[in-house]
Amino acid sequence: MTNTPCLTAAHVRYLLAIKRLYTEKGLYSSEIAKELGVTKPTVHNMMDVFLERNYIYKEPQGPVYLTKYGMRVADEYELYYHKIRDVLFSDRKIDHTAETAICALLGELSEENLGILAQEIELSAAM
Repeated sequence: MTNTPCLTAAHVRYLLAIKRLYTEKGLYSSEIAKELGVTKPTVHNMMDVFLERNYIYKEPQGPVYLTKYGMRVADEYELYYHKIRDVLFSDRKIDHTAETAICALLGELSEENLGILAQEIELSAAM
């Protein structure tokens, strides 16, 4: 990863959900809340955090948009998420608990360890 700040498991989970639902028209907090099974006020609180980190921008009462920086961070974590998922579960369908566990792992690893993990995964895939 390149100068991406470490995220908590919750940050990763929200960012991946936003990326999954995202269109050029943006998306609303209610869509994020439905996807994650949380309340709109909970989403609003996380969007405040994401605004501070410059991951998103939004107008009052309007949709949420990923910034270029936010999209880059989301892309990087999505890549790590899928690499870990593929190694641990191959092509099997996973449930919510496995998804949460992968986000927790990503949230606990330092940027340095995420890089090491990615290198190891790439090496094992090449063999």
